[in-house]
Amino acid sequence: MSHHWKLLICFSLLLCATQPILAQNDDAACQPCDLGDVLGLNRSGEWNVYPSIQKALLAVSYEDLQRVIVCPGFYEEVPVMAHFSDLIFEACGAVTIQGLTLKDVSNVVINGFTVDAEGYWQGIGLGFGSSYENDNILIRNCHIMNSGGAGIQLRPWNQQVIIDGCTFTNNVHGVSSILFGGPYLIQNSTFVANSIGAAMSPESRVTFDTNSFYNHEYFGITRGRSWAGVNYSHWITLINNQFEENGGYDVPGTHDANLGNIHLIIDETDQQEGYAP
Repeated sequence: MSHHWKLLICFSLLLCATQPILAQNDDAACQPCDLGDVLGLNRSGEWNVYPSIQKALLAVSYEDLQRVIVCPGFYEEVPVMAHFSDLIFEACGAVTIQGLTLKDVSNVVINGFTVDAEGYWQGIGLGFGSSYENDNILIRNCHIMNSGGAGIQLRPWNQQVIIDGCTFTNNVHGVSSILFGGPYLIQNSTFVANSIGAAMSPESRVTFDTNSFYNHEYFGITRGRSWAGVNYSHWITLINNQFEENGGYDVPGTHDANLGNIHLIIDETDQQEGYAP
């Protein structure tokens, strides 16, 4: 079995494991949700109300919360998740936040948010420097926009991150990765009118499956320069993506099918030699 298919099977199992968690996001849970409320459910089945998103996330560990629901509203917050595991963090209705940072968390589902970064550097940031690692993260059904850097920034050493069904608009980079990390799976998502759809480091292990890249100022996907001439191109896999009306420029000595060059520029197709069909 090829490396690509092993990776996809691994991701499929991970995504299936999260489905019972997401199934809890039903209409009954949203009915008592008042405008501006933030609710937390502990493992004893008790609900609490918190004055802010950040207060609820700070309570995850010491109040043993398993779920945080944010009720409809615009929240002038850039909350931080730090040093906990096993949490469902979800929007109930139309919820806008200004950003989100994850530091040393695992087994976390983030579902249904609009993240309007309003020109700040990142919408959702995973890690802050190499000392913070996140593992088994699912970001689903989010709209991330207006970042002055990356809509989602994957800093070093994050593992098992799935981005599913998200939309990225008007960011400098829709998604970007820095140095080593992965495996990452980006699937069923739409990238439109960013400067670059996805800017990936050559050391990141990432699969793009069934995404759309439209109307970017520069490229649909770029891969950066490899360190010390090492070629990590086999860690980037493209499957059934669509690329339309992306701009860009010619880089001397570069071609989509030549994975050994300094840059990988992908604008129109994902049928390059060396990629999964």
